Amino acid sequence: MSKSVIFSLRPKPECLEDAAFLHATGLAAFALPMMSIQPEQGGLKAAFADILARPQAELVCTSKQAARFLSKADSPQKDRRVWCVGNGTKQVLADAAFSDLVAAGGNARSLIEKITASHKNNRQRDGQHYLWLCGADIAVDIQAGLAGAPCSVTRHILYKAVPNIDKSADFQKAIAAGQMIAVCAMSERSLQLFLDWLAMCFPDFPAADISVFVPSPALVAAAKKLGLNASAPPETSRPALLEYICNWA
Repeated sequence: MSKSVIFSLRPKPECLEDAAFLHATGLAAFALPMMSIQPEQGGLKAAFADILARPQAELVCTSKQAARFLSKADSPQKDRRVWCVGNGTKQVLADAAFSDLVAAGGNARSLIEKITASHKNNRQRDGQHYLWLCGADIAVDIQAGLAGAPCSVTRHILYKAVPNIDKSADFQKAIAAGQMIAVCAMSERSLQLFLDWLAMCFPDFPAADISVFVPSPALVAAAKKLGLNASAPPETSRPALLEYICNWA
């Protein structure tokens, strides 16, 4: 598979980090972000006002993007417990000196299960309020997922994702050279946006000919429903996904 080329569909800077990692192993790898991240007007200000007004509330971050907005803000609340969707989100906040961090298994459903279990294991947590920090587009509703737990949730939208409509010269070159094309993604939304982008920019190129790498069996199932040829590593994590791609290539 010496002629294979891999594109990371994740937003910046993750797609750049993926491409750099894969390139360092000798692969032809490029960033192809399917969306750009833009701050939601007044979103962070409203979230911080709520954080200050509710000193007992715990925070929930369901993306690294939300964690970045939180970490870059001038926050005196770094001892507040933050429930993180995965280790990547946790690391962003740990690097920003947040001290009470709990990571789930890398997806929103595992985060809901972890928070729900915390109530079952400690009834003194009943009545806990959570401030959910997220983007405008969500795959799993944390408020709905925790509706059966003895707690309450307020959602704060910190950013929105704007779809990419730019044609990629690197992708075009790969097609012209007859290279085997692969993509990696961490969300179903990125995969759907990729299909939309492909239909708009390269309508004659069959999506079924593209190898798709995702981090979990759930995303494999979602990708296959979209008509994509997807696979995932045994372990659900970004490092495992990148290693899996290296082994494939």
